[in-house]
Amino acid sequence: MEVANFKLDVVLYNTVIDSLCKDRLVTVALNLSFEMTSKGIHPELVTYNSLIHGLCNSGLWKEATKLLHEMVKRKIMPDVCTFNILVDTLRQKGNAYKGKRSLRCDDSKGIEPDVVTYSSLIDTLGKEWMLTKAKEAFDVMIQSGIDPNVIIYISIIDDYCLQNKMEALKVLNLMLARGCSPSAFTYNILIHGYCKSKQIDEATCLYQEMSKNGIILDVVAHTAFIGGLCRVGRSQAAVENSFIVFLPKGFQPAVRTYTIIIKGYCKEGLLNEACALLKQMDWNGCSPDYFTYNAIIQGHLLHKETSKAMKYL
Repeated sequence: MEVANFKLDVVLYNTVIDSLCKDRLVTVALNLSFEMTSKGIHPELVTYNSLIHGLCNSGLWKEATKLLHEMVKRKIMPDVCTFNILVDTLRQKGNAYKGKRSLRCDDSKGIEPDVVTYSSLIDTLGKEWMLTKAKEAFDVMIQSGIDPNVIIYISIIDDYCLQNKMEALKVLNLMLARGCSPSAFTYNILIHGYCKSKQIDEATCLYQEMSKNGIILDVVAHTAFIGGLCRVGRSQAAVENSFIVFLPKGFQPAVRTYTIIIKGYCKEGLLNEACALLKQMDWNGCSPDYFTYNAIIQGHLLHKETSKAMKYL
């Protein structure tokens, strides 16, 4: 591609390559990309996205995958646009091959996505809050006969929970059905998600399942569980879980745990229980902080116990 007395730059090449790809002249576009490289003009993200899109639209998945590997090797990281193109192609392939065991071609037909490819797609789309597309990639992966690993299951579950979509439990059940054992981290994410969306009964069921299987909540998830119980007026249940269930297992409630329960007691008008728990903090060697005292003062003021509130100032 030569223009008299005119210096071509990457922008012009990108414009022509994109136009060629949209006209399905992808072979010509690829040759033009080789030409720009030979002239010392390096392809950029926009160049690769246009070429990958053109290759996918032409059904040339092998070449598109090779190009993806090439751009990563050159330290050009795919963006959400790249992954959108790939996921749309994977979805179309999944529909075309529905009911078949695998999308993967034999060696003579080239490279197909593996668990690492899907993991990258799903994780990136989830982080961009494109959960529908992430789930589409997940479904196509299973249709293709590729078993998701623990990391992929956790990624999907975490994405659902972050967006308060508790279809995450369906993913957990699928995980179990396919023989992939959830870790404590998986349950922690789910319980945190249920508590955040105030589905405490579901969180409690999961907690009981964890206990039955010998899996223990970490401090973050336990605090979320306690907070969830208190928010729905179950402060006494929160105390039982903190001091009757967890203390014998060596779990020491943190100041935040105490504060959450004290705040819950105050909200329910159980001021005597709140004061008793404040004393218990000192006995257990856990010093109340500003937020603890603020919770108990606000609780007394809420219930017109101004004189008692003044004692904590």
